[in-house]
Parts: sequence; structure tokens; C-alpha cells
Amino acid sequence: MKPKQTRHARTPKKVSRIDAGERRLRTLAAAEELFLKNGYADTSLNDIIRVAGGSKATLVEQFAGKAGLFAAVLESTAVEFAKRLTASPTEPPEITLKRFGEEILRFYLWPSAVLAYRGVIAAGPDNPDVARAFYLRAHEHIIAPIAQQLLDWHGRGMLLDADFHAEADRFTHMLRSGVYEQRLLGVTKRTSGAQITAQVNGAVRMFLRGLSS
Repeated sequence: MKPKQTRHARTPKKVSRIDAGERRLRTLAAAEELFLKNGYADTSLNDIIRVAGGSKATLVEQFAGKAGLFAAVLESTAVEFAKRLTASPTEPPEITLKRFGEEILRFYLWPSAVLAYRGVIAAGPDNPDVARAFYLRAHEHIIAPIAQQLLDWHGRGMLLDADFHAEADRFTHMLRSGVYEQRLLGVTKRTSGAQITAQVNGAVRMFLRGLSS
């Protein structure tokens, strides 16, 4: 009789695993790069998966599809930017708003931000979820700290009562007129610091005129 052979348990191969948080960051980074490079319409989930890895099922589970992923990219950028909009308690409203305005307008004029906004506009008619997501998940993060600051000034008797969320939204629209619209439409390719300052100063002056107590 042949001696009985002992079967050794196979050592499992080590599988490189990426946790959900890292996978999400990779997906967002790949999606941002491709959306900016190719536009919303010409970027598919498969394109993003080829760069970031993972599966379509996981991507859909995390982001509920391409529109949700685009919204998440915009939201991630807006959340990080909004952290910069902080004010000193002793700073006058005019100075704070000018500083906020410079930050916001420079952010809007950043080439990637211009391309992203063009993507929202281009996708809007056929993909209303994209435009809705932009307002609810990206634009709102920029509006919120401005509205909170306006409310704080009102509480200290420095501004008249108003719908401060609507006023903060109006302020950002005032900033986007002029030089930003020209960049968005491709009329100009560069904006000087002097143009940004002039745009912001004019917007702040007009904005505070209707709210100052």
C-alpha cells in the first residue's frame, strides 16, 4: 500500500483590498478628471471605472448613477472651498464681503470651475438632475456661510432683516456678472486681479446699499 498522503491546506493568495473610503476618493478623482476633460455627456461610467477601478454595480450603489456622481464631484469641491469663508467678529461687513467676494470670484474663474459650470449648462436641458444637483449639493455649500454671516450681522443690529439665504444667493449672482460671464462664454481667456477687485467692490457696494441699517 502506498503511504497515505497528507493534504496541506492551500495558503490563500493575498488580495489587495481598497476600503470604501479610498475607493470613493479614487472614483471622485477619476470622475472629476474625465468630466472636465470630456464633458458630462461624453463621459460614461465605464470610462470612470477604467481609470478608478471597481464595478458599475458598486458605483451605482454609491452614487446612484452618473448624475449623482457628477453632483458628488461638484459637492466635494464646494465643501472644501466653503471652509475658507470664515469671518472675524471684529471685521466690518464691507471688508468681510469683499474678502468673501474675492475668494468666490477667483474660485468661479478657476479653469476647472469654468469647465464644470459649462458642463452643468450643457447637460441641463436633457439632464435636469444635473442642474438640480448643482444647486442643491454644490451651490448651496457656498451660499450657506454667506447667509449665516448675514444673519449674524443682523443679530448685532448691523443689517436690516431679510431673507438672508436669498440675499446670499443674490450676492453670488452679482459676483458672477461681468468678468465671469465673459470667461464662461469664452469672450475672454484671462481676468486680471484689478478686474476681479473692481467687480467685487462694485457688487459689495450695491449689495450692502439695500441691507444696511
